[in-house]
Amino acid sequence: MVASAVGGIPEQVVHESTGLLVPPQDPQAMAAALDRLLADSNMRARMGQQAAERARRLFDLRRQAQAYLDYYEEIIEHFATSGRREEIPSTRADL
Repeated sequence: MVASAVGGIPEQVVHESTGLLVPPQDPQAMAAALDRLLADSNMRARMGQQAAERARRLFDLRRQAQAYLDYYEEIIEHFATSGRREEIPSTRADL
């Protein structure tokens, strides 16, 4: 995979492991990365395997469900101890 390093893409694609990241709005870098990937079947196979393993590990349904349950428990605990809504964490990296 070749992708631009914008938004949440770098959280999904690990450069040189699960794909290649290039600077945004850089067609020359995109072309060079695509050429590199097309020329190296071993790299494509390795990155594909690593991407599949990472996806299984990070995005497993049970893991995602547990992360949400843990978050909900944090919210309940927060209300039980302080009752102050403005302090509730709005995001979690593991959700």
